[in-house]
Amino acid sequence: MQRLIQIRTWRLAPGTLPASTARPWRQGPRETVLAVIQHYLDAVLWLPPDAINDLRCRNTGVADRRD
Repeated sequence: MQRLIQIRTWRLAPGTLPASTARPWRQGPRETVLAVIQHYLDAVLWLPPDAINDLRCRNTGVADRRD
């Protein structure tokens, strides 16, 4: 059975915030984080459970820069 999932990703302007933005995002002010987002992508996908588990296992929380 497939499930509908949403994936959000963004890129912050270089040197604008520490690598971890979890604290400012959760505790505020969120405007600080929103102001430095250069690129934002939001995708909604139908995926089988195996694909969802694979995404969860591969999500380390650290972007893999290749540009």
